[in-house]
Amino acid sequence: MEDFGKVRCKICGGVKSGIYLRSYNLRLCLDCFKLFFEKRVQETIEKFKMFSKSDRVAVAISGGKDSTALAKSLKELRYNVHLFHIDC
Repeated sequence: MEDFGKVRCKICGGVKSGIYLRSYNLRLCLDCFKLFFEKRVQETIEKFKMFSKSDRVAVAISGGKDSTALAKSLKELRYNVHLFHIDC
């Protein structure tokens, strides 16, 4: 994933601040990237039958970009998310 400043979004067609996803050969604005990422999270949960919307989901959060993005996406997708952090 590379930050390219202004890009022509492959999804909405707008020219906005965005990123290039090399593995997908996609340029996306930040709004469409958020939707793209959340869709991929949802598809992965369903594909591997990880949990359902009624389950309580514990997410270990370090405060870094990866765990924060996952926790935020699960919350946006309306999963029952419970965050925890162990300070050693």
